Amino acid sequence: MSLNCPRCKSAVGFLRFKESFICSHCSAKLIGNYNGAFIWTVGLSWLADLVIYPVVYSNFGSNWWPGVIIRIALSTSAFIGFLAILISSMGTIELSSKQD
Repeated sequence: MSLNCPRCKSAVGFLRFKESFICSHCSAKLIGNYNGAFIWTVGLSWLADLVIYPVVYSNFGSNWWPGVIIRIALSTSAFIGFLAILISSMGTIELSSKQD
């Protein structure tokens, strides 16, 4: 499922989706809601880190700085991936009531 502008039905990319933004095709002021998706993303990222933590530290060691950097990179990648998937499936877009 993708996010679409309610006025012109053009797709809105994950990176352009914000709380308040303008459609690049029809210049309509839009409001995005992603609170539920963000909360789910934090929870899923925490669960993913429960798997990432022992795997990375058992292979690279917990007292060696590359292990910490690899864990941070994998956890951040998981967070961004979950956020992209959940925003595109759970996010909503509405027309702003304040149109110029």
